[in-house]
Amino acid sequence: MLPEWMVDAPPHLATDWHVFARPSGKRCLVVSSNGMTISRVRNGSILHRFPSALPNGSKRDISGPASSYSILDCIFHEPDETYYIIDMICWRGYSLYDCTAEFRFFWVNSKIAETSAGDPPSTYH
Repeated sequence: MLPEWMVDAPPHLATDWHVFARPSGKRCLVVSSNGMTISRVRNGSILHRFPSALPNGSKRDISGPASSYSILDCIFHEPDETYYIIDMICWRGYSLYDCTAEFRFFWVNSKIAETSAGDPPSTYH
């Protein structure tokens, strides 16, 4: 999913499109696996390396096999040091590439709520 400038409103905008505000910041992928969470910018370089509450995202929560990883498409907003999730690409090794946008939006909200990864900073972050 790449952001695009909207010059003219397309027909049926309210019924056939998903529109949301994009926070300012660095676009990155956040990957949790093998007890660590790493964020990478578009060129592949590491932005941050940190423990998180995502599945297999910290040494305290190595749940499942090494193949159990999660990938989130995010924006990192530097002033408040916050990752804003735009989309979920993979969750616990389950690929969401071929899923509809409606399902991915539902899934990211429910799974982040289950893990407490969206809570304010704790011992994980």
